[in-house]
Amino acid sequence: MEYNKASAGATLIETMAVIAIGGLMAFAAIRLVPQAMRDMKISDIRGDVMNISQKIRSLYRGEPYDENVHSLAFTALGTKDDNPLGGKYAIAPAGPEGKLFRITITGLTRQDCANMFNGWGETYDTNGKAMKPAGRPLAGDGSSLYTRNSKCEDMPEDDVKITIIYK
Repeated sequence: MEYNKASAGATLIETMAVIAIGGLMAFAAIRLVPQAMRDMKISDIRGDVMNISQKIRSLYRGEPYDENVHSLAFTALGTKDDNPLGGKYAIAPAGPEGKLFRITITGLTRQDCANMFNGWGETYDTNGKAMKPAGRPLAGDGSSLYTRNSKCEDMPEDDVKITIIYK
């Protein structure tokens, strides 16, 4: 068998190209994983808020919401009031005569806020009512979601607090 220097050089270049492409893919994956994990946590928060609101409505069944709404909800859910991003959920009565309740979410960044409402966007809440983007209250019976905050872009970079009002 005869040794061919040209083919040996080409094989080395091909191997180096494959290793370089693999390195670029690994680098890109490492850079994208933290954001993907954060997006997954935002999705978990959306689900938590829906579950909390459904549980509260089933507990109170049209009765006025009172100061015990926070502890009752989390006891009934069997969970703590920590959210997946290290912040907290706080639930309290809102509005006149306890006809509304609010869920406040802390520990978010401005980008988390935007991602959260982009995910809700023009989708539907637990009652099937169309929801609007953050910063725009909804008309109707008040059971749909809105935020008392301004748009996410107007909030500080870190430690954003979102308040969601439900009927």
